[in-house]
Amino acid sequence: MATTLKRKKKHKSAVHWPTPAQMKKLMTYLRTQYAENPTLRNHSNLVMLSLLYYGALRIQEMCSLDFEDTCMFHNESKLHIRHGKGDKARWVILPVEINNLLMQYMATERGATKDSDPHTSLFIGRPYQLSKGDVATRKRPKVMWETIRLIGEKCGFAGANHLHPHSLRHAGASLHYAQGQNLKATQEMLGHTNLGTTARYLHVTADQFAAIAEKMAAATQEDD
Repeated sequence: MATTLKRKKKHKSAVHWPTPAQMKKLMTYLRTQYAENPTLRNHSNLVMLSLLYYGALRIQEMCSLDFEDTCMFHNESKLHIRHGKGDKARWVILPVEINNLLMQYMATERGATKDSDPHTSLFIGRPYQLSKGDVATRKRPKVMWETIRLIGEKCGFAGANHLHPHSLRHAGASLHYAQGQNLKATQEMLGHTNLGTTARYLHVTADQFAAIAEKMAAATQEDD
């Protein structure tokens, strides 16, 4: 049985996402902020933006992460996205450098508030309240949107090119694809139902998309 793929739709407006050079500047800024002022706020900002970029997560998916959704190994981390778009679950594998960053964050920052409850939120709002003995609350997407916008402004993102969570997701998907990850694997990482949506994320040309669809259809027929 041949695989049916929908053609990608045209954008109504241009999509702006960070270039590799801009992302390098952004991540350097976040690491420097944490190194010079190692607060929970700066540490969580570094980890959250790293997950949005390297994990290509949706903002709601990241804010919904609990401790039980992390699967840590010596050289690899996996995140269990329990409720993606359409309430679909998936696993996202993180690169080694993010694995180490996440392990450090969990051990040094959130370990003290985790206790024994695996449902504890991985990222909390208003982290300064913990020092006052207040109850930790889950980070809200709306708050994170504003945090990312403000961080972006400090790194040169402004106007139509302002930084937002979905632009980081686009940039992350493009990064993995450029590093050799195939389109199907990228689709699974992003949690897309339609491969054409993934192709649109990556700005794959019509000819490239047609060639990919033909190869996938041929592979499916061979399996039959």
